[in-house]
Amino acid sequence: MKCMQCGGSMTSRQETRRSYGGLERVIMEGVQVRHCPDCGEEEISYSNVEKLHTALTLQLAWKEAGLTPREIRFLRTYLGLSGSDLARRMGVTKETVSRWECVDKPLSMGPMAERLLRLMAVREQPVTEYPLERLEHVATTEATPLRVRLKPRKQDWTVELST
Repeated sequence: MKCMQCGGSMTSRQETRRSYGGLERVIMEGVQVRHCPDCGEEEISYSNVEKLHTALTLQLAWKEAGLTPREIRFLRTYLGLSGSDLARRMGVTKETVSRWECVDKPLSMGPMAERLLRLMAVREQPVTEYPLERLEHVATTEATPLRVRLKPRKQDWTVELST
């Protein structure tokens, strides 16, 4: 494969990456990475991206701690919604959504808004059963980033929660 920057020949290997989609504590194992030894350009290839996003979305929806701003943005993006679209669907202003996603000075979503966002994300999934009683405990503690390790497996992804 040729480098898009300089036209040089790229090498490829599997690596572990320590973030994905703005989520800092998500560890991606077995990711195909192409490197250009000439200019240093790098291309990352994720297999089964739809299933990867589904796995991450379900982990975010099921975690008990509150969602971080980056996690809120990931779920909104996963749903394919702009900030204005999400605001309209949740009955808030677009400025409120912007503050929820602000990393520097985030505005807490509150448990009801978080439950709604999580349900929206899960509802869009090909999930046959979702235990609604799990939502009783979400967003009852301070927001902390999801810690998870993902590994490719055939046509899917395995998920291991990190501590």
